[in-house]
Amino acid sequence: MKLYQLTTTAIITLVSIIGNPLESFSQKKFFIPSALGQDSWVNSPNRREITEKTSDGEIFPFLTFIQAIETSDKPISTADKKAIIEDLEKIELFKKNSPGIPSSVICKGYNIAEAWEKAVKACERSLISGDFPGIYHPIHQAYFGAKKYKKAINSLKKSLNQKSQNFDNDYARSLENAYTRYSHLSYQRLGLIYFKLGNYTESIKQYKKGIDSIDKHLGKPCKSCFTDPFTSSLSSIHGSIGFSLLRQGKINEAEKEFLEAMKNDKKLWQTTVIDILPTLPYGRARDSLASLLGAFCFIAPAFWDLFPSGLKARSTD
Repeated sequence: MKLYQLTTTAIITLVSIIGNPLESFSQKKFFIPSALGQDSWVNSPNRREITEKTSDGEIFPFLTFIQAIETSDKPISTADKKAIIEDLEKIELFKKNSPGIPSSVICKGYNIAEAWEKAVKACERSLISGDFPGIYHPIHQAYFGAKKYKKAINSLKKSLNQKSQNFDNDYARSLENAYTRYSHLSYQRLGLIYFKLGNYTESIKQYKKGIDSIDKHLGKPCKSCFTDPFTSSLSSIHGSIGFSLLRQGKINEAEKEFLEAMKNDKKLWQTTVIDILPTLPYGRARDSLASLLGAFCFIAPAFWDLFPSGLKARSTD
C-alpha cells in the first residue's frame, strides 16, 4: 500500500469514528459530545434566579461564565445548555436594553447552547446597537449554526472589507490591524461554508486565500499569543483543503495537503509539550489540537496498531 492510500484510509476511518472535523465551525472543541460534558452552570452556587429586580452586577457571574466557556475547550453538558438558554431568555425579558449587558454576549451564550435562531436574533440586534461587525463577531457562527449559509457568507465577506477609516478613533484602527493580521480566520470559515454547500472548488479557493493572508504575517512576533496562531491555522487549513480535494477525488493532491498539515502540527506539538500540556485541565489549549490532522499525528502509533497485520505488511511494499 502506498503512502497516500494509507493516509487516505486512516483519515477516512478516523472521520467515520469521531466525525467530520469540518462540522465544527469555530474549530475550538475537539468534537466531544454534550453527553460527556460535566455540569458547570446548572447547579453552580453562582447561579441565581433572574427577575426584574436582579441588578446587572448580580448577572455579571453568568456573563463571566459565558465568556470563559466561549474561550475554552470544555464540552457543554445538555443540562448546562438548557440552563444557559433559560437564563438568557430571562435576561432578554428583563434586561434587554441594559447597557451593562451587551447583546453580543447574549449572542455568544445562545451560540454555546446551540440555540441558533435565538443567537441570530441577538447577534443582529447587537449590530443594530453599534457593534463592530468584525471577524470575531459571533454572528458568523450563529448564521452557520442556523444553516443560513448565504447570510454567513455575506457577513464574513463584509467583515473582511471593514475599514477603520469609517470609525474616527484609535480603537477602531487597532481593530482593523488585528483583523488584517487574523483575516485568515474569515477565509477559513468561508472555506468551511462552501465545503458544506458542496462547492469544493470555491472552498479550496477561500482556504488558499487564508494561506496567503498567513504568509504575510508568518514569522512576525506576537507577544500576546499563548501559542503560535499561524502554525496552528496553517495545519488546519491544509487539512481542510485535503478534505475538499478528497471529495473531488484528487487523492494525490489531498495526500500532499495532509502531509503539509502534519508537518505544521509537528512544529506546533513541540510548543505544546513545553508550554501547554501542563495547563490542559484548565482549558487553555484552545489552538493546540484544533485540527483532525493534528490528532491524527498524535495518535498515529496507537491507530497503526488497529490495522490488520496483513495491511501493515503491504504498506511497506
